Amino acid sequence: MEEALGQFRRMQLEGVKLNRRSSALLVNASTACSSLRELEEIHGYTVEMGADSSSAVGNALLAAYCRLSGELEDAERVLEKMDHNRDKEAWNSVFALCGGKNDVTDSNRIGRISNNVCSIRKVGRLFRRMLLDGVKPDKTTFTLVLNACMEAQEAPVSADQVAFIHSFIVECELETDATIAVFLLSAYGRCKALQEAYAVFSKSHHLGVAVWNAMISAFAENGVPENGFLLFQRMAREGVMPNRSTFAGVLNAIGSVGASGLEQGKIVHSEAVQLGIELDPIVATALVNIPRSPTLNPSSRLISV
Repeated sequence: MEEALGQFRRMQLEGVKLNRRSSALLVNASTACSSLRELEEIHGYTVEMGADSSSAVGNALLAAYCRLSGELEDAERVLEKMDHNRDKEAWNSVFALCGGKNDVTDSNRIGRISNNVCSIRKVGRLFRRMLLDGVKPDKTTFTLVLNACMEAQEAPVSADQVAFIHSFIVECELETDATIAVFLLSAYGRCKALQEAYAVFSKSHHLGVAVWNAMISAFAENGVPENGFLLFQRMAREGVMPNRSTFAGVLNAIGSVGASGLEQGKIVHSEAVQLGIELDPIVATALVNIPRSPTLNPSSRLISV
């Protein structure tokens, strides 16, 4: 790291002009920064050299700002200067910030409250702008955008907004990717669009246990825990092996109905014992919480599972 920063300082003193080698040095120096002050010094020099529009330099600066600053405003400033060189990597860095997927490492900023106020409108505006740039989203882009929508402040995500992103997922032929399916299920569940969530599940349940877990959680979050239990039973019929997250999800779901969920809880407990995971901390906590859960008004079954 010190070597990269040392090379950068020599480049400054020697008045090196912008070329492939100096651009590489700027990238290395940005990556080596350990403080926001150092990064801002390097950023200022890249602007002087006219190197801030370079894709490689811009992406290195973006990654460094995400790591050291964690502020969307800083990242957008770099993104704007990249102009027509904004690529998928650059956009993904910004969407990661929108969803809070960054770990600030500058000791002077750790613990500070981020100023990122990513409304649904802002996430949508950035996503549309990326498409206008002609950048094709990939699996990472969609998971970051969906996560940003679910984490958005001011107003919750709507079914129409999730459906808009879903349409591009279909267009990119990523609908049957397991990770994408889980994020879509979670997003639809967050906006109470259970029919849409179950439609995604119906096309992707063969992709693995994480998809089943996401659907069980969506049922639980939307007041139909019995459907989550029925889905758990269906897993056994279809030979899908539940994991600790499955048990935690279904136990939390049936626990929400209070005493009426005790019999179902016993069945799930028995399954956990058979698989030898009843003492897993997550599963055990969910089991203990069942008798203490408040009784809710029974919900009608919305979907036949």
